[in-house]
Amino acid sequence: ALRTGASAVPRHTDTAILLELRQPRPATLIASLLEAHAHAGASVTLPVARGRTGAPRIIGLQALAALRNASSAAAISRIVDDAESALRLETADSSATAAVATIEDLRSLRESIG
Repeated sequence: ALRTGASAVPRHTDTAILLELRQPRPATLIASLLEAHAHAGASVTLPVARGRTGAPRIIGLQALAALRNASSAAAISRIVDDAESALRLETADSSATAAVATIEDLRSLRESIG
C-alpha cells in the first residue's frame, strides 16, 4: 500500500505525511514534525515518544522515490522505519504512539488530545 501511495504522489512532491486512517494525530504534532523535517533536511522523520517510534512518518523526496521502486516489504520497512539517516524527533506527545483499534480507543485519544 505504501508503494502504491508513493507512486500516486506527483513526482515533484518533496514531502509526504504517512498516516493511517486509524492513527489520528493532532495538527500540532504533525506541524512540529514537518517543521523539524524541513529544518533538518532529513529524508525521513520519525516521532519517538517514551522510546517508541510512532506516527506519522514524514517522507522526503528521495525516500518517496525509493518507496516507488521498493521491491519487497523489507525494503519498504527499511525506508520508512529503519532509515539510518532518519531524524528521530523526541516528543512528549504520547498521541504519537497511540493505537486506535476500537471506537473506544478513538474516543479516549480524542479526549486526551483535547
